[in-house]
Amino acid sequence: MSAPVLLAESSGLSMQQIKLAMQKGAVWLRRGRKQQRLRRAKKPLSVGDELVFYYDPEVLNQQPPTIELVADHQQYSIWFKPYGVFSSGSRWADHCAMDRLVEQAFDHQRPVFLVHRLDRATSGLMVLAHTREMARVFAGFFEQRTIRKVYRAIVHGDAEMFVDSVVLDEPVDGKSARSIMERVRVDSAGLRAEVSVELKTGRKHQIRHHLAHAGYPIVGDRLFGRGEEDGQDLQLQARFLAFTCPVTLQPVSFTLPEAWRISL
Repeated sequence: MSAPVLLAESSGLSMQQIKLAMQKGAVWLRRGRKQQRLRRAKKPLSVGDELVFYYDPEVLNQQPPTIELVADHQQYSIWFKPYGVFSSGSRWADHCAMDRLVEQAFDHQRPVFLVHRLDRATSGLMVLAHTREMARVFAGFFEQRTIRKVYRAIVHGDAEMFVDSVVLDEPVDGKSARSIMERVRVDSAGLRAEVSVELKTGRKHQIRHHLAHAGYPIVGDRLFGRGEEDGQDLQLQARFLAFTCPVTLQPVSFTLPEAWRISL
């Protein structure tokens, strides 16, 4: 008996619903100590196999925004991740995750390895590796902080507070952290500003933590900031990346195209 038939009988869902859930990454096959997503409806099952179905219709009904290719270097690529896209999937699904979306964009012709992450609410540039060796190299780059990362954010504050440049070094979760913030422009009302932030360390939620602690909460930040009555998205974006290309050994840089940028 096939996996879709077994799951349809035990769940009461239709075969079409089961197959769609499989395609979206909600069904897992446990075989011995190994567990992996099961997407192929016709994959033969063996005695002792266990099927696990993480069914959440709200998750499965989510539609991912469109990701965009910025640069393709064959062994790695640079992409624009929109607001609302996860870096990686969960046990419930992966159809709204960058690694899966990039895999599909290349028509499953290349493996995809995550080498860093952006929060679901953060948009901007991401690097994806396409070989294990390249994934190892980029993981080392991020660990050794040899990749330059610059973000843009729209923040709240009074115009008199905004300085041209400031170093933010408040510890994050008890660990040292350092960001450099530069003012780009202030709005006509003097109540919001666009700022550039360069990360010198890579702690979780570092920019959101640093800007909120300094009195410049990011617009749309429901975790560290005020949140927005109009439901505005988090105004934080990975705008610029620079590093030494591990293929050519030449310096390369990538700037997010203007069409996808947030601005004041």
